[in-house]
Amino acid sequence: MKFVVKQTPEEKYVDENPLIGTKKRNDDGQTMEYAVLLRDPVTPEERRIVRELWKNNIDAVRRRLAKKDCPKCHGKGSYDVSDYPGDPMYYKLMHAEICGCFMED
Repeated sequence: MKFVVKQTPEEKYVDENPLIGTKKRNDDGQTMEYAVLLRDPVTPEERRIVRELWKNNIDAVRRRLAKKDCPKCHGKGSYDVSDYPGDPMYYKLMHAEICGCFMED
């Protein structure tokens, strides 16, 4: 194994647990490459990097950034709220509210 590591140039080293990867997509004959989140961020620094990279489309990664121990959303990034609270007939009609835990470190 040491021989392989010595022979590999420094720019070819691969992170064992990468956070962000790339994916290629053909769109009307043009090959586009875009960033993909490969795993959930663990450290506050990783969470900051993900929020910065996906700042224009934060809904795409909101579930990955949500805190797993959040009492409101339980790690989903959103929670359901009744449109008619206290009404015996329509209390099951709900809409989703975005939880703020995904913006915290």
